[in-house]
Amino acid sequence: MPLDPATRKAFLTKYGNVRGPGYIGGKGALIVPSNNDFSVIPRNIVALTAGNVTFLPVDQDDASPLTIYLDAGRTMPFFVRRITAASGTLATVEDLDL
Repeated sequence: MPLDPATRKAFLTKYGNVRGPGYIGGKGALIVPSNNDFSVIPRNIVALTAGNVTFLPVDQDDASPLTIYLDAGRTMPFFVRRITAASGTLATVEDLDL
């Protein structure tokens, strides 16, 4: 299910104007694909090794996952709420804890 309106508004308020080529995340974690949404939407996802990724963007219906191929070192072209399958190794890019 897509983000509820209040969560979506908070997400867009926080990230709407700060994502760009100059931003670098402050931490990250390896991703284990699952049928559950991330507890916090990561700033981005990076492929540590190449492979296919099946995922749900933040505003995508559960029944409509997307699949793309990412080369190692590439990042996702979407904000992602769930990774359901991956043939490569992925990691989150997250904000600094300030």
